[in-house]
Amino acid sequence: MSQPPPNSPEGASLSGNGLPVSPRQEEPLSRVAPLAAAVSASTFADVDPALAKPRLSTALREHTRDLHTEAECSGIVQAILEGSVGRADYALFLRNLLPAYETMERELCRHYAAPALCALTRAEIFRAPALITDLETLAGAAWWRDLPLLPAGREYAARIAHAAADDPALLIAHAYVRYLGDLNGGRLLKKRLARYEWLPAGAVAFYEFPEISDISGFIAAYRAAIDRAAALLPSCAGVIAEAAIAFRLNIAVSKTVLAAAA
Repeated sequence: MSQPPPNSPEGASLSGNGLPVSPRQEEPLSRVAPLAAAVSASTFADVDPALAKPRLSTALREHTRDLHTEAECSGIVQAILEGSVGRADYALFLRNLLPAYETMERELCRHYAAPALCALTRAEIFRAPALITDLETLAGAAWWRDLPLLPAGREYAARIAHAAADDPALLIAHAYVRYLGDLNGGRLLKKRLARYEWLPAGAVAFYEFPEISDISGFIAAYRAAIDRAAALLPSCAGVIAEAAIAFRLNIAVSKTVLAAAA
């Protein structure tokens, strides 16, 4: 699989563990990637949701319910569901999600040792490698040059980096919004995309999780891990507020991509 050159906007490559490595951050990520691979080989058996109070996953869902609905009913996501998206439009969408995933996954690996994050750092749900695969299939090896990174895409990635630097626990919010969204709503998007005649074979890697045999069970376990993380935090208020920010940034990317496509 070909990659953008090191001086490209992402320049992402893969480590020996299958985790995304950005050349600008290769040294620190290479030190923690084995840890992420190790946790991926484990289970969530040590996560007891009964010990996690309050239930942070429930609070996140309730606090972001309206934003979740807006995310599904606006921008390029709505257009995908309605059947009105072209190949280039969809590729542009993926291209502008990629920096957020690269940043989130790099920061999760960097802060893997944090007790509240170790159980959420799961290589089998990391999406950056799958996004790069789909982009190459949809737009060719030079996707990084041919597809523009829009301001909303840059802002989303920058916010994740800022949150991780300010308080690594805020990564819980971004993992909740993206990964649980991919595991749940991503399956619906995959079905809708399958109806498009322009969709090449193998261009839905973003929505496939070959290393997870029981998606529903994994979702339940990931929610339990989020709840357990809440018990390790002095307050969940910042994480809940950050989740709302994450949804707004997702909505901004979706609307900006649709406007650019038009």
